[in-house]
Amino acid sequence: MFGIISFTHNLSRLHLWLITIALFALFTLPRFNRNTMLVDRPLNDARYFIAYVEYFRGEVPSDAIRPASNWRLLVPAVAAQLPFAPMTAINIVNILCLALSVVFLFKSLQALHIYEPLLWIGCWLFIASFPTFYYTCIGYVDPGALLFISMGINATLRNSFFGLLLAMLLGTAAKETIILLIPFVLGYYWPTNRTKAIGWTLALTLVFIAENILIREFVYITPGERNPAFWSFSTEAIMLNVNRLNSYLAPLLSFGLPGVLWVWALSKTGFHKILQTPILLASVLMVFASLGLFGISVVATYGDGRMIWPSNYAMIMAGAVLLSPRLNPKIT
Repeated sequence: MFGIISFTHNLSRLHLWLITIALFALFTLPRFNRNTMLVDRPLNDARYFIAYVEYFRGEVPSDAIRPASNWRLLVPAVAAQLPFAPMTAINIVNILCLALSVVFLFKSLQALHIYEPLLWIGCWLFIASFPTFYYTCIGYVDPGALLFISMGINATLRNSFFGLLLAMLLGTAAKETIILLIPFVLGYYWPTNRTKAIGWTLALTLVFIAENILIREFVYITPGERNPAFWSFSTEAIMLNVNRLNSYLAPLLSFGLPGVLWVWALSKTGFHKILQTPILLASVLMVFASLGLFGISVVATYGDGRMIWPSNYAMIMAGAVLLSPRLNPKIT
């Protein structure tokens, strides 16, 4: 770690950006459009999002647009405006969304006054990860939600309710995992301003619920396909996940190095300090919320690492906050 920090400290800003761009390309492009050279997987839900793009273009959808795919309209709606095949258009939007989310992560680390080499290393940890490689360019829409989660985190650090509200409004139209922003906001403001913590949390929760009701009630496309309100408990899903290796490996790999850094950081911190430090408490609530979503997915559908992926932002920031003073005593 110290070798990497020293190496980063001696690089010019141009070299740092070139390394970041190269890493981003290295981890996102190998699976572009579900390239089967490294991993061969069926389309699964990607076929619904392809059909959704076709619908927005005024074409006859090539497949049914079923729940929960038709709750997640933002990425397909934007992709439909691009002059590319539906899968390609979705993945171009995904790459742009994830790239912007890395910029928000960088800005958030700056707002926390992180030791400068750690700004870059934190972004590299997020980029050089299993979920970035495995989930970014496969025709799903998770990077859209990640963009607005990272945007909402940055708005929280800047104390911008308008930014939070915009992130929640757009993120809910991208994917319901935007809900992970709510425990982050609650945890971040709770140690310093409980009135704001409760008020902003309630406001964001009401926006999330209201928008989801509207989407589930009125945005269903395929005739005869009616949206259920939420995922349903399924013994078949449980047994499928129990016997599915990916249900074990994917969440562990998605926790990855950011998770290791986070666990190490918290192990060096007393419980009382965690409760008093905004970014630490925010990270704890967000991680446990993401684990809760993963648990729900295990009993209702496929369990994988996409529920864990958004919490990488908070884990990286929490680890960097605790590591910075150890590396640079001028930072308090």
